[in-house]
Amino acid sequence: MRNNIDGFLDKENQEFTSHICRDRADLFSLWMRLNQYSQMTIHELNNCKVNALKEVLVTNHYIRISNLYQSCIILESKGLEGEAKILLRTMLEVLSHLTLVINDPEFISYYLLKSKSEKLRKIDRLIDIKDKYSNINSKEKELVAQKEKLKIELAGFKEITIAKLIEKAGYKSYRNSLYPLCSDFTHSSLEALEVYIEQDTTTINYGPIAKDINSLFTGSMDFLFIATDLIRSFFEIEKDSHIYEKIKADYREFCKSFE
Repeated sequence: MRNNIDGFLDKENQEFTSHICRDRADLFSLWMRLNQYSQMTIHELNNCKVNALKEVLVTNHYIRISNLYQSCIILESKGLEGEAKILLRTMLEVLSHLTLVINDPEFISYYLLKSKSEKLRKIDRLIDIKDKYSNINSKEKELVAQKEKLKIELAGFKEITIAKLIEKAGYKSYRNSLYPLCSDFTHSSLEALEVYIEQDTTTINYGPIAKDINSLFTGSMDFLFIATDLIRSFFEIEKDSHIYEKIKADYREFCKSFE
């Protein structure tokens, strides 16, 4: 199927969405059930004390993971599978942060220093282009002062690669399986771009794709299950546990069909 002048916003693409949601109704039903429980969990956080920095970081990371999960479903239902894979990769990265915030006493300090390191890089870029923009040039002294202060605060700081953080969080198996699959699209590798060309005719194949829907389904479900387990334990949320466990059981049974 190829898109017309309206691309993925065309009515024909809506027909694709209707078709795939109908054809894989059992899969989309599980996707939606876990999403509904995740939203219930977020709503339940309103009844929890979210005051300390750790609690704020845990909450914000979980909301981010939930939003990425929903985005994966939306993009996959539209046939934007490559873009969904990019978000699945991001989902694993955020999950790794969430896990380390909860389980590693030293990670929050690292997280805050990393934020300062990123700020320092931004200031360096602003100083580099200051001559091109008068509003930046007028703040040069302030930027230099901020830079020097940050350099002192970051003395001895060493940034860890995201791959190492994923392994540190305990997700090496995902790092070696799903992560590379998603990275191709993130970095626009040749292998990823080949999906847009029909090899036998070398013509453009521009339209909805849903070839790896099972991998996206299991990956996003796994990540949200892990995140939900973490946040339920952290905030001691027991409400509707039977609903959650039933979704888990149905998911395990459903995945047997992939074997």
